Amino acid sequence: MWVRKRVTLLLVWARGKSLWNSLARGRGSRKLRGPLLVLFWGFFTVWVGMMQFELFRGLVVLDSELRLLRATVFGLILGFFIILFLGGSVSATSLLALSGETQYLLSTPVPRSTVFRLRLFEAAFLNGTFVFVFLPSMVVALGAVVSAGIGYYVGGLSLCLLFVILVTDLGTWLSFAVGRALPPRRAREVLSALTGLAFLVLWLALQLLRTRVLSSAGGSVDPGALERLIRRGEALHAGLLPSSWFATSLWELLRGEAWISLAWIVGLAMICLGLHEGTARLADSLWLRGFAEAQGRSQKARAMRVQEAGPRARTGFGRFLYRESRMLLRDYQQLMRVATLAVIAIVIPFLSGRRGEGSAGTWESLVMSLFLVSLAGVQFAALLIPLEGRAFWLVRIAPGAIRRVVLAKWVIGAGATSVVAVVANVAASLSGSTGAQALWALPACIFLPMSLSALGIIVGAHFARFDWDHPKRALRNPAGLVLTLGAIAAAGFVVLPAAAAGGWLRAGVSETLMVADAAALAEALASAALFLTPAIRKLQKLEWAA
Repeated sequence: MWVRKRVTLLLVWARGKSLWNSLARGRGSRKLRGPLLVLFWGFFTVWVGMMQFELFRGLVVLDSELRLLRATVFGLILGFFIILFLGGSVSATSLLALSGETQYLLSTPVPRSTVFRLRLFEAAFLNGTFVFVFLPSMVVALGAVVSAGIGYYVGGLSLCLLFVILVTDLGTWLSFAVGRALPPRRAREVLSALTGLAFLVLWLALQLLRTRVLSSAGGSVDPGALERLIRRGEALHAGLLPSSWFATSLWELLRGEAWISLAWIVGLAMICLGLHEGTARLADSLWLRGFAEAQGRSQKARAMRVQEAGPRARTGFGRFLYRESRMLLRDYQQLMRVATLAVIAIVIPFLSGRRGEGSAGTWESLVMSLFLVSLAGVQFAALLIPLEGRAFWLVRIAPGAIRRVVLAKWVIGAGATSVVAVVANVAASLSGSTGAQALWALPACIFLPMSLSALGIIVGAHFARFDWDHPKRALRNPAGLVLTLGAIAAAGFVVLPAAAAGGWLRAGVSETLMVADAAALAEALASAALFLTPAIRKLQKLEWAA
């Protein structure tokens, strides 16, 4: 037993050392990527925490008895549970059924149970990277609203760690069940789509709560409507779900019930350890029964579909566009990303726009949608590069194929993002008081995605991993930070000249938006000239990786 624990700790230490080296080692500017990534992550966490603090403080103003706050916290934690549950199934499917690293570790003298424990911990880490921004910040914001003691923060953050591990293990069981009916790759795509849908529903619920409830925090509130809202929140409290265990223990900590909360924490820790051990043993048993055989069947079926589609291939550059569109349609993760982006971009103007209160609300929602489109557009284009997978090396050796493939990816990325940007612009014009004036920004909604697509492609060319086994590993660090900063800069290059024209030069609405259109056109031409050719050269110089 002690030897297995030492082996597990050694593997965890090696994985942590590898992560540390990828962030801290390097020459020149590469040494700064780790601190910059941590700084950006901390800034984003603080920003999310401030938004949650504003929400919780408004709920306390509405209901001094904290019933509405309690119902909201329980509802939020239930939403996090659903996202973690589905995300855990995606991580487990990727790391257990689709990763070649698992097969390599099983061929070593390391005990099989130790290998699966390690992979489950990795799945929890991958699953919690995004939720760890929202969940700990929620705990801190909740404690700041009610002025909780230091013990609450220590216990609350410990509960967050247990909650992520516990729910990820439950999601692993879901991946095993879905894997019985679907091939692993198709199962991952379906589960990823469900995860994106769950996140979208949670985000819409939060936005509706902030706009419809907090807007009346300073005025009169209908007691009947408030009571109905509390009852709806309490209806989400399901005692048999781990989300209710976590929420109850967190609320007892908030109330200062130290012994009751300690009993909850100890109970959750025991359940977490038992479930983790049982999940590892089940994974070992399923692997011995041929859990990865479905992967081979999936690859054979996919190869047959490619052969059947061959005679229908187009000619010339249209053939490459057809190829990229087919690859995109087979990837549910990318499609869900675009669909989520489209829905959020459409909904934001209707949630933020203000009719009859001047144009500030409308332009604020339009700019917010623009920044959102920029962030998602560059990520969408960057992921088109590693989407090739190991088949990239076949394209790599074909004469002249790299240039056409990159241009096709640029067209696909710019086209998909342009559609979303145009829809967001039309939604802003329909929801605000400016009416059709916002349509003057339509050219910018077409030109800006060209810049975003070019930026995403050059970042993808430099940081792509063609042997990725999980969507979060498709790009190496610090690609996420570079994409975020680049998207902000690209959108700012369009917004700032327009803001200067409208503020300093006191130009009209149409003239201001024409300045934005001109800036977007200049940025699109410069980005295409500066980014696409270096990206092509970078991909042409890549060496074969088996």
